[in-house]
Amino acid sequence: MALNFDNLPKSNPNGESNSSNVLEKGIYPAVAKRAEMRTSGKGLNYLVVQLAITSDKGSTTVFDNFFDMDKPLPRFKLAQFLRAVGTIPSGNFELKDLVKVINNRPLS
Repeated sequence: MALNFDNLPKSNPNGESNSSNVLEKGIYPAVAKRAEMRTSGKGLNYLVVQLAITSDKGSTTVFDNFFDMDKPLPRFKLAQFLRAVGTIPSGNFELKDLVKVINNRPLS
């Protein structure tokens, strides 16, 4: 099915009262609840992290992917995430090594 990008909604169709899972701009406590390795259709290994984010409205779940690439932006994203969970491996490591250390780690 083709999507018409000119016709996509510009606001929440359920109204403001039902947007409890959309976080307003701000800083929220989060916990890396679960991490696992997956392989893409092209054979790339990547890390999937499930984050539980809490706010005064409740909590929501966000998934983020980290790819095993030697490009600057994905490496910076991974470094920022590792700083947030308070674990920076030294030397050489593989993404699969992170699965063991980031489960249930709070982000700061």
